[in-house]
Amino acid sequence: MTKPFILPPPGSLAPADNSDPLPFYYRPLIGALYKARLDVGLQMLPERCDSLLEIGYGSGILMPSLAARCNHLFGVDIHSKNLEVGQALQRLGITPTLLSHDARQLPFSDGRFDVIVAFSFLEHVKPLEPFLKEMWRVLRTPGHLILGMPMVNKLFNRLFPLIGFSGIEDHHISSPPDLVHSLKILRWEWTERGMPAFLPSALRFYRVFHINKRDDPI
Repeated sequence: MTKPFILPPPGSLAPADNSDPLPFYYRPLIGALYKARLDVGLQMLPERCDSLLEIGYGSGILMPSLAARCNHLFGVDIHSKNLEVGQALQRLGITPTLLSHDARQLPFSDGRFDVIVAFSFLEHVKPLEPFLKEMWRVLRTPGHLILGMPMVNKLFNRLFPLIGFSGIEDHHISSPPDLVHSLKILRWEWTERGMPAFLPSALRFYRVFHINKRDDPI
């Protein structure tokens, strides 16, 4: 049975920066949507693996859910609060290895991880290929790469101020169609889920891509 998203107790974690969406997870209505998008991604993970890496872990909001899926949990983010996030997670009984590092040059050997996840990370970076290639390098064969992204366009961006998130256009610079374009360039095959599930891919608010690494086409 797929393990659902585990929401840490209120106040147990702190936002990594001013753009961290952590507070929205605890709001009555919008919080349900934020949690639901992560559940879509978690459904695509294997029930259990040895080593798992999260790219862009932020406040650590997803770490308790990921820790329940693996023996060894790692996280990489460009912010420098890895020690603070690690201490907060330790108080919750979670002991990941957290690094402050550029995800285009990961400090890991080839084929280090069984699973790599990056939820709501790739919309913040451009171009996408350097990040994708580096994830692929440190992913084991066979392995699972799970990538989640929100819709990014002018119309959707107008909804964020309604929930109190201003300036989203400064943070969201890549879109799911950009990711699809990059996956095609790299000649990777993928499966996809999203929310709402009944809508076509292009109209979903959040899309999750699963790339199963069976060989290395790069």
